[in-house]
Amino acid sequence: MRKLRNLRLAQLLISMLRTLTYSVDSRGHVTYKSDDKELFRDEGRRIAMIDTNSDMSIAAALVLGQQKFGKTLILTGPLKFQHRAVAVAVNHDMQVIFSDPALEALRERLLAEKRQAERDVMLKVKLTTQIISSQLIEQQVLQQPVEASMPKAEEVVVVPAPINVPITAKEWAEFYVQETGKTLMPFRPGVATVLYLSSDSVVLNIGRGINICAAPLSLDLNIGQQVVIGKDGVLKLFPERKKEIGVAR
Repeated sequence: MRKLRNLRLAQLLISMLRTLTYSVDSRGHVTYKSDDKELFRDEGRRIAMIDTNSDMSIAAALVLGQQKFGKTLILTGPLKFQHRAVAVAVNHDMQVIFSDPALEALRERLLAEKRQAERDVMLKVKLTTQIISSQLIEQQVLQQPVEASMPKAEEVVVVPAPINVPITAKEWAEFYVQETGKTLMPFRPGVATVLYLSSDSVVLNIGRGINICAAPLSLDLNIGQQVVIGKDGVLKLFPERKKEIGVAR
């Protein structure tokens, strides 16, 4: 794993430095430039920043520093620059540790915030995509026959369960309400449609609103399936029409 990380770091360094030019002075110090503008200087035992206003130059200097000095780096200079360097390292997914405890704590906090933001975006994209695609499933559900003696749901909008997204039925229902404008309502007896299943709860469409109730372990429920809510709040499978199979005469 360490060799793989070092290889990726070297590839990142090469891709960054490939766009730069450099010059070597009489002391052997290497000054890296971009469009004849000096960015930073490799002085052997340290890397001196010249342009502290460019994220690209800071990132390239950090990568070069890791190649020369290892994973743990010491930052010096104005506190504003040090904080910016930590943010650049996090934004570029650099596997770096800062020797200053305060800077390392800042890096860990920024990294946690970045990962949470990425998870939130991924979850919203998946759920939004499933809300849009639910229109096709809705057409299929509306075509299913309903017993005349049973009350019909006023509107059916079915959303398939997110794949590999560990969210609760309550979280899913809140997002669904926000996206569709429906209301979270208490249960009422009648026909409902399964919108979402979690490990222990089910979200049901009950016409103009939705409802969350416990999922009976005895029922094998599926998304888009119609169920009957009893007066006691217990779910039962919707009775299917009997089909006669005979031999043609």
